[in-house]
Amino acid sequence: MTNFNYKLHGDPDRFLKIYRYPDREKVEVEIDLLKQLGMKASLFSHKEKLGIITEFIDGDEPEQNEKNIYKIGKTLGNFHKVKNPNLIVKNPKEDFEKLQEEIFSLDLKEFQDLIKLCQQIPFNDLPKSTIHGDVFLDNLLAKEGEIYLIDYEEVCVNNSLYDIGRGVIGCCIKSKEINRDLVKSLIKGYEEIREIEEVEKEFLDLYIVYLGIYSAFWRYKEFNITRKDPDQKELYLDILNPVLQFSNNLPT
Repeated sequence: MTNFNYKLHGDPDRFLKIYRYPDREKVEVEIDLLKQLGMKASLFSHKEKLGIITEFIDGDEPEQNEKNIYKIGKTLGNFHKVKNPNLIVKNPKEDFEKLQEEIFSLDLKEFQDLIKLCQQIPFNDLPKSTIHGDVFLDNLLAKEGEIYLIDYEEVCVNNSLYDIGRGVIGCCIKSKEINRDLVKSLIKGYEEIREIEEVEKEFLDLYIVYLGIYSAFWRYKEFNITRKDPDQKELYLDILNPVLQFSNNLPT
């Protein structure tokens, strides 16, 4: 968990989100984006605490099935159409190099062969869009047949494949493997809104591996270094092992 959510007493239509690691610039950008999406949002600041007061969507985490994953793909495709001049523009190659350097500095051999695979991705030559940045089932809500993204603190301009790869990792791992049928449903839904370009298709599988590494490494660092939690120290393997299996089936 990277933030804390609270329903406001006496106001069931709004909730307060407090950030665990506050960054005022990112919070203000998120508020701006929420307003652009037609939602009411305002800054909350008290002592060391920083957050957002915004509308409460009464929904449930989507069930993991092909129908819902298809809808998630469509939701992502529509989100990638959003334009906002205030968003941070990422340098994908620099982000990859930073991750790679950190993995090798910590001598994490289980990550190293995987990250080497991703060196061939042309990070700065791929189509870009507004991305959500954290597409996991617990950052999605299902309500009345629709799927909604929530938690926008990672929103930025980055390669569109980032969200697609992240969506595969966050929504399509089932029974300890990356489920190919769920992946197909995600892609099919996405392409209902935006066609994936040929260069993106060429590097899609490697981007899935990259986002798997990124997500697993975040968990490793969070629960083994940042805040040591013996109960969750091996949680990263729930992502890393399926990604290892997936990478073994890639064409050489």
